[in-house]
Amino acid sequence: EKAVRLSDHIKASGWKVWDLHYQGNSPISITAAVYTLTGVNEPWVMLFLNAFLYGISAVVLFNLFLF
Repeated sequence: EKAVRLSDHIKASGWKVWDLHYQGNSPISITAAVYTLTGVNEPWVMLFLNAFLYGISAVVLFNLFLF
């Protein structure tokens, strides 16, 4: 709910209101930024970002184990 409110605030006032630590919580800020960029205020939008980050971490771990 907080991410949706921040996304609406960004749409109304511009990106100057966006802060990486909105109310001391970075995931809210990142989610609001994704909501604003995609125009979709649904949690499933974050699945693509999560899948990308898990994929990158798997590649990094694999490379660490090779060395």
